Amino acid sequence: MLERYLDLLKALHDAKIRYLIIGGYAAIMHGIPRFTKDLDLAILPDIDTCRLILDILKSLRFGTAYLTSPEELVKSKVTIFEDYLRLDILTEVKGLNFEAAWEHREIAFVRGVPVNLVNLDDLIALEHAFGREVDLEDAAYLEKIRDEKI
Repeated sequence: MLERYLDLLKALHDAKIRYLIIGGYAAIMHGIPRFTKDLDLAILPDIDTCRLILDILKSLRFGTAYLTSPEELVKSKVTIFEDYLRLDILTEVKGLNFEAAWEHREIAFVRGVPVNLVNLDDLIALEHAFGREVDLEDAAYLEKIRDEKI
């Protein structure tokens, strides 16, 4: 499923943008058999990073990237880009210390493209912090995966 986002992830990698895949795709990549409709990327709210991300999105024909600015992206906790793909950019995530999570991220390769993925323990903590029923179910499943009970 993540293959739909490979052009974006490759461009982010090539531009050396620090991002972490969190949310549904992270859960799927860690072994949960589920569906998600969007890609959630956590980033640091830095003006240069946000400018680069918007430039990349525009180059990939995300029309909604023209509806915001780097300054607005920095200020907003969540910005949703809904074009031919749905992308959520999060500059603040409850329960996530980006710098710490970045240091022990996992790098997965999808068709040769390196992607930055929040590690399993951080994802479990995030799912608990989100606190919705679906998140708590995901956290319980991920804990079983971590403890090798599945």
